[in-house]
Amino acid sequence: MVEKNMSYRLSVECFCRLLAPHSFFCKQLIAWLLIVSTSVFAEDKVTLLGAELSPYAFQENDQITGLGVELLQEAAQRIGHSGEITLMPFKRAFQNAITRKNLLMTPVARVESREGLLKWAIHYLDDSFFYVTRAGSRKLTHGLAREGGLIGVLAGSAPLARLKAGGVTNYLEQTRDTANINMLRIGRIEGWFTSSILLNGAFKSHPELDPKEFVIGEEQSRHCVYIVASNDTSEEILQPWREVFNSMLNDGTYQQILSRYLDQDLQLMLGIGSDLPSGCGRY
Repeated sequence: MVEKNMSYRLSVECFCRLLAPHSFFCKQLIAWLLIVSTSVFAEDKVTLLGAELSPYAFQENDQITGLGVELLQEAAQRIGHSGEITLMPFKRAFQNAITRKNLLMTPVARVESREGLLKWAIHYLDDSFFYVTRAGSRKLTHGLAREGGLIGVLAGSAPLARLKAGGVTNYLEQTRDTANINMLRIGRIEGWFTSSILLNGAFKSHPELDPKEFVIGEEQSRHCVYIVASNDTSEEILQPWREVFNSMLNDGTYQQILSRYLDQDLQLMLGIGSDLPSGCGRY
């Protein structure tokens, strides 16, 4: 990109020598062409892809939105990229991220089985998993859940995978967490296994719910959520995106976007979102 921008600048400067009396016009022309060329080349180099998973990437009122989508699009705007993003099912999106060069995709949880398959370009969220029970009930762990009552969990979700990994077999899958919440409130299930951001999304979607009606158990596991790229995507391509994301962390934009998806009171209760993403030493 730098070489092409330089070529543009030299060409325009040569042209401007013919228009020496109009030096102000030439300076404006050079500045304008540099902005346009940067935008064009940034757009050409990187494809943006969202894996359909609320609240990270989803379609609402014919618009693709979500926490991961907004972060990508804000970074894209600062770089000069159009911000155009494609939404597709996770399995297909993940395969694209592995095989296609110069593509950024989110969300991807950093788990051991995925190490080496792609580049972990930008880490933007730590998400923890835990059991939720009714007020007055005991806090659940995997050990207690293996021997206890029925556990509700969101079908096809990361919490479901973690529940299985914890050896829990007595569970009921629901396509919406609203069903898990309702069954928990009336005692149809002993607990609901979920993650911090999914729990938050459920409470934001249903403001009539009172968090005090529920007991949140200890963290059972944690994963880090990333924007990823293929292994053959160069560091030269990724570096501007990382630098822009760091600027979003420093100027408060990251927290502003996060707050649209994480309720402030719940953030404090769960201990998420108040700090910047940390390391990923655990899987």
